[in-house]
Amino acid sequence: MWSVPGGASTNPCDDDFKGKAQGDAPETVALSSFLKSIKSAQGLKLYIDYHSYSQLFMTRKLATFC
Repeated sequence: MWSVPGGASTNPCDDDFKGKAQGDAPETVALSSFLKSIKSAQGLKLYIDYHSYSQLFMTRKLATFC
């Protein structure tokens, strides 16, 4: 879904620049490499990363009730 229009900016000078490609940020590359090494060494069942603006816990709506 990286090529969906709207949302984050494609301009590298903007504050909400999404990057050139999915997962290209150095932090993402480092975390991915670390988790892959843990998975190959001892197995990794679950990794959860909670983050949001202003320390709010936001989830998507999972079900619709009429």
